Amino acid sequence: MREGDARAGVRWPVVVETTALLAIYAAGMAIAWRVWPPLGLVYLAVILASNLLFMALVCPYCSHLETMSCHSGYHLVARFFPRREGKTFARQFQRNMAVMYPVWALPPLAGLYGLLRGLDWGLLALVLLFCLFGFVVLPLASRHLCAGCANATDCPRGAPRQGLSTLESQD
Repeated sequence: MREGDARAGVRWPVVVETTALLAIYAAGMAIAWRVWPPLGLVYLAVILASNLLFMALVCPYCSHLETMSCHSGYHLVARFFPRREGKTFARQFQRNMAVMYPVWALPPLAGLYGLLRGLDWGLLALVLLFCLFGFVVLPLASRHLCAGCANATDCPRGAPRQGLSTLESQD
């Protein structure tokens, strides 16, 4: 936020990113539920487990942990994980990003399975909504947030892509 900004209390990119994230979780649960109702509950468990594991493995290395200023709002839960030293945030982010893959992969795959069983316009709309928010809106909002982030130079999410190869030698 800029000093003197009249809207300093509202960080709109954070609102957009959080709304997009919640939208993909809701759409993903709806997709899973339409395909097979118990899968909706399984997906909810996957969301919770993946996010908590990601926070435990990555957030303790983030500079936002102490300041309680995470753009994703993770600081609300991550504060229960103690600060750790010895590894960079970027390395931990890269190394542990895979724990979030099921959250992103399960809804489109379940939706594709459901659509192959039979055309369902509601399911198709949910899959398209998931993809729109997950692969267009969220990355655009994140890119805007990352540009002003204190971790940007040490983060694969916001750092220039050519800087990532240097992380391989770090532990």
